[in-house]
Amino acid sequence: MLHRIQRVLKLTRLNQKILNLAIPVFFGMISYTTIMISDTAMVGKLGEVPLAAVGFGGMVYFAVFAFLMGGSMAVQIIVARRYGEKNEIGVGNALINSLYVSSFIGTVMSWVGFIYSPIIMSVLGDDPEVIAYAGDFLSYRFLGTALFFVGFALRGFFDGIGIVQAGMLSSITAAVTNIFLNWI
Repeated sequence: MLHRIQRVLKLTRLNQKILNLAIPVFFGMISYTTIMISDTAMVGKLGEVPLAAVGFGGMVYFAVFAFLMGGSMAVQIIVARRYGEKNEIGVGNALINSLYVSSFIGTVMSWVGFIYSPIIMSVLGDDPEVIAYAGDFLSYRFLGTALFFVGFALRGFFDGIGIVQAGMLSSITAAVTNIFLNWI
């Protein structure tokens, strides 16, 4: 199949390299969409109010998620630059610093998010029942933020040195685990 695509697109060597980098990133990002869809599908059986709460809380968390993805891109840019310069010490320093920073910020975000999610949801919404469920959902969703942040730092590192399959595999593992835990 790849041969047919190459023939149709007449891929140059550079375009082939770009495609080999882009496909795993694409599937990795689809995995995160799968997590949100599976959360919604599992809760959808519980009724309108829980479904609205998960949708509402999920959109608020997605704003945090976008911030985490931005951190990953920053790590990727710094690592890729150091890697391109053949600066191994700089690559290692970028990894260590990103792990320290992501651990600290992620832990603070997890704690603050867990504690203040009900208040955040009450400011954003107006239906008391939906707000209560959404606050609970968002609180527990925030507990994993520290791990997500560290995971995104690692993903940025591996993407920066060109091993994009690592991010794809971790994303797929997260999606499968999420679906399994939803089922339980």
